[in-house]
Amino acid sequence: MNLHLTNAYNFDKINETLDKFENVERDNTIITSFDDRVICSVDISKKYYNFDFAKFCKSIVSEIDNYFTPDAYLLKIRSGIQEFNLVGEEVEINGEKYLKMFSIINSTNKQRALAMNIGLVRRKNNSGSVHVSFRNKHYKSSMPTKIVSFSDNLINFNIDIEYQIKTIEDLAKKEVSFLTLVKNLTTKPNGQLIKSMPLKVRALSKKLESSYGYSQYIETLRTPLSEEAKDFTISAIDVHNAYTELFLNYDTSIVARESRRILDAIG
Repeated sequence: MNLHLTNAYNFDKINETLDKFENVERDNTIITSFDDRVICSVDISKKYYNFDFAKFCKSIVSEIDNYFTPDAYLLKIRSGIQEFNLVGEEVEINGEKYLKMFSIINSTNKQRALAMNIGLVRRKNNSGSVHVSFRNKHYKSSMPTKIVSFSDNLINFNIDIEYQIKTIEDLAKKEVSFLTLVKNLTTKPNGQLIKSMPLKVRALSKKLESSYGYSQYIETLRTPLSEEAKDFTISAIDVHNAYTELFLNYDTSIVARESRRILDAIG
């Protein structure tokens, strides 16, 4: 999750950029334009809900300082994908600095569900932490109600952040079995293998060996899925940080999903 923190918060510039964006529905087609240039056009069904990304983001910018003071932002509009992040207000947890964050990612090409996240990112490398998330596909039957609910619950922003702070503080006090963690990450409750996870587990193991000082367990870390792997205990905060760092350059909706995954695996 690369937030480009050198992009200083600028209320007017954000609004000027959003004013150039438009997505309209014409004859069962969503047409996405930026600066009067069509960048995406896709056919939709009658069930599709056309989320007004620019209008919603402008409303958030107008009221976000009721919850925290942003000092940096990221606004990406590329083809049918739009992403908006605000970060600011430093929080220190366990001796590390974090920033409060609000994010939206949307698509007008049916590739992605609408996702909104509230969370914390580590200032050290902008890797993601715990998120409170909203995610909904573009259905007229459900999306409008979910958007209103999420917006109404913004008043709980600081409560959500306090909960996340406590979660991170508790991780620093906890140790977990590495092999139990691997099992939790790679298998469903019914024991079925999750196909995408062995590669992520190997990447996590490599990160723990090279960046987190666990090289004394090199035999297990280099063969984490082997039946001969020997177990060891590991700091839960190290596991959480190392795992979320794997998604440094991914958008916030993926970071939120993977943050929940590693917290569930830690238990």
